[in-house]
Amino acid sequence: MKSFDFIAFLIFLIEYSGYQFLYFYLSHGHKHITRESKIQKYRETWLQLVIKERQSILAVQTLRNLTMTVTFLISLTLILVGGIISVFSANLNWLHALDTGNYISFFTEHHAALKLLIACIILLIATFNFIFSLRILNNLNFTIVAAIEQADDISFQLTQLKRQSRYFITGVRAITYFLAPMIWIIDPLAMLIFSTAATLLFFRFDFLSKKDM
Repeated sequence: MKSFDFIAFLIFLIEYSGYQFLYFYLSHGHKHITRESKIQKYRETWLQLVIKERQSILAVQTLRNLTMTVTFLISLTLILVGGIISVFSANLNWLHALDTGNYISFFTEHHAALKLLIACIILLIATFNFIFSLRILNNLNFTIVAAIEQADDISFQLTQLKRQSRYFITGVRAITYFLAPMIWIIDPLAMLIFSTAATLLFFRFDFLSKKDM
């Protein structure tokens, strides 16, 4: 791998993982710095309302809409992963090289294959996060309705909604950053520009301005 390729990838990795950790660290602080930390208060209010007014249908319909969105995104990421795998399977030279079992040598010699592998890993991160999100939504369909009927404490339900939101946001962000290694195949500078621009746009959207705090 060329030195600039490596530097571009390292910067991309710092931007992707660093922003991820920074965002969720600040989202769970006491101050409403991010939109997510502020939206959590609205989730709590929504839960209180549906339980107080016994709005089981509203709760289930909201969760169903979320479930449809998550299942669509799972399908999308799996299709994209399948597309990357098909590229590997269509290249006979790559298949023969992989058959030797020397994977480290293969990926160091075939830079395009390494970039596709990184893109596939990011897509799998998105897929697993969406699956975890779907699992929580499936459980919430039962627990929220039971909590409404029994006028139960909302703390457990609120924790579940926070976890679902965390997995969902992580998955959506991974899909966006997945484009970076795909652009990296064409040009490392373009990948670096894209990942930096995406990080700045996420920062602009995710963090509240002073007037919104």
